[in-house]
Amino acid sequence: MKKIDKSKEELSEELESLKKEYDSLKVLYEKDIVQHKHIEQEVRDAEERFQMVFENVLDGISIYKEDIDPTKRRLIECNLQLAKMAGRSREELLKLGSTSGLQIAITENANSTHLDSLNKGTSYQGTFSWIRPDGKENIIEFIGTPVIWKGESYTIGIDRDITERKKTEEDLEKERSLLRTMMDHLPSSVFVKDTEYRKVLVNSIHILHVAQHLIRYGLTPKAEILGKTDFDIYPRELAEQYFKDDQKVIRDGLTILNKEEPGVNPQGEPSWFLVSKIPLKDKNGTIKGMVGITTDITDLKLTEQALRESEEKYRLIFEYSSLGLLSFDEKGIIVACNDNFVKIIGSTHEKIIGLNLLNQPDKKLAAAVQNTLNGDLGLYEDYYSSTTAIMITPLRGLFTPIKVEGKGILGGVGIIEDITERKKADEEILKANTELQRINSVKDKFFSIIAHDLKSPFQGLVGMTGMMAEDIYSFSQSELSEFSIKMHKNVKNLLKLLTNLLDWARMQQGTISFDPIELNLLKVVSQNFNLISKSGEQKGIEIIFDLPKNQKVYADGEMLNSILGNLISNAVKFTSKGGKIKVSSKETEDNMVEIAVQDTGVGMSVPLSEKLFKMEEQVGRRGTEGEESTGLGLLLCKEFVEKHGGKIWVDTNEKVGSTFYFTLPKSKFSSI
Repeated sequence: MKKIDKSKEELSEELESLKKEYDSLKVLYEKDIVQHKHIEQEVRDAEERFQMVFENVLDGISIYKEDIDPTKRRLIECNLQLAKMAGRSREELLKLGSTSGLQIAITENANSTHLDSLNKGTSYQGTFSWIRPDGKENIIEFIGTPVIWKGESYTIGIDRDITERKKTEEDLEKERSLLRTMMDHLPSSVFVKDTEYRKVLVNSIHILHVAQHLIRYGLTPKAEILGKTDFDIYPRELAEQYFKDDQKVIRDGLTILNKEEPGVNPQGEPSWFLVSKIPLKDKNGTIKGMVGITTDITDLKLTEQALRESEEKYRLIFEYSSLGLLSFDEKGIIVACNDNFVKIIGSTHEKIIGLNLLNQPDKKLAAAVQNTLNGDLGLYEDYYSSTTAIMITPLRGLFTPIKVEGKGILGGVGIIEDITERKKADEEILKANTELQRINSVKDKFFSIIAHDLKSPFQGLVGMTGMMAEDIYSFSQSELSEFSIKMHKNVKNLLKLLTNLLDWARMQQGTISFDPIELNLLKVVSQNFNLISKSGEQKGIEIIFDLPKNQKVYADGEMLNSILGNLISNAVKFTSKGGKIKVSSKETEDNMVEIAVQDTGVGMSVPLSEKLFKMEEQVGRRGTEGEESTGLGLLLCKEFVEKHGGKIWVDTNEKVGSTFYFTLPKSKFSSI
């Protein structure tokens, strides 16, 4: 045995340490036992609560253990309520283990839905009927939820007996069917509205009335009107009339019985209706809507009112129509006319009544009246000169013969319309079409520039840079210098083209700013010549300024630079070596400044010069040393000059040169 070589104090301390460790472990053990017992009690409580719910819930609950083979699916637990629904004992059901032979599926594809839910892990539902020993039918609504527990597949089913609900629904459907049959066979229009004034029930007569109303007012019949208010169906005036009565019934609880209202029948004929509207209340007396019944009583009312209404309508139409109306006899003599006809003609009743339309200087009018008296429709359209005022009014008319059986044609009725506003509208449409054509031209021009004038220089740059990239060391210094000069020219041309293109696009969109101020013309011209002086020097072109030192113009600085830059660069481009370019100005009588850019270049033909400022024309051509040109710069110049209220034009001769003129306001006041 190994000897323990420790002092009494050391042994005492070690013993005390072991005792503390023992006490600590004892406390943890006792605490673990208490916690374990607490968990066991919670489990027992949970099981009791589950059992209480399981056995006392009104729905049937079943637990099935699933299997890959559907025939091996087994019922392993169910509550008493499920057994009660099946008309058997719980023990009997658990002993059978399967209820497939005790049920008749009502929902189609129930088995397929069940298998699909197991595969996807989703719930499935349906309805079935138990085959009970007592012969009683139970209609069951079920939902099954697949679960996985300890690696096994189960389904928890909840079954609810809906037999009474189904019976109630069937009885309700029978009552509805009976009500529908009665409503559809009534000779009256019947409808039911809810508290939001929406139609929730209507019969076939009412649907027919609604459809005819829509047709009569030039609208398309709606196949369904349920859920819609009268404002969704009828013209607003008619809907507002109905709404006032509906408010009295639904909002105020009043009953409207046998109210006579005029209207139209399904054939669109004037009719009279007997209308009743009754509040629809629940058992507590709360208004839930209303029932409306409309009966056609035309046969009782039409005879006594037909003549009076027709006379009144004719008088109102004749007197208050916005059109000019007149009637004439079989000789073409005017016997009546309304105030609007007098106003349109610009005369008086006294001068018009008794006037013979066949003897008028207006031959088109006389011909229309004669056609009417011959039994045809007479159409008239011409400009009429007033007899009392200095005006010419565009008129359009229709003349209809008055035929009486056994007596022939007794005259005619004319409808005359002042079509001044229509003519203006036609002119506006023409302007709009012209603008549309202009916009299309802008688009075509834009695409043409992008497709050709931008593409070609880029192709040249790609070609040159490609050659240099492939073998730059094979080129001499002079060849590289020549390539660089060409690329620099191409890039400058592209930059100018892009600048013009962007300015032009902004101008078309109306987004370019316009801030005119007073500018010194000589200073602006000099700045623009400095920008292109190198190109002029290379071609040996002499530049002459004939501008007063203090000449002022009222213009937008950027736009003026663009105008001068384009005109001067064009002059350099189309002037051969040793030529001259002159810029001059003079004031005009209308307080404008006329500026001229003159060159001794190649000029152009008259047909070409006439195309310069037209969007739809293609006028691009090369300069004297092959410089590219698109014609876009001149279009931009035109836009900018006209923005200032000025004009631009050209005077040119082939092989002699061209002079481009444009005008700008001298001061702020001359631009007004």
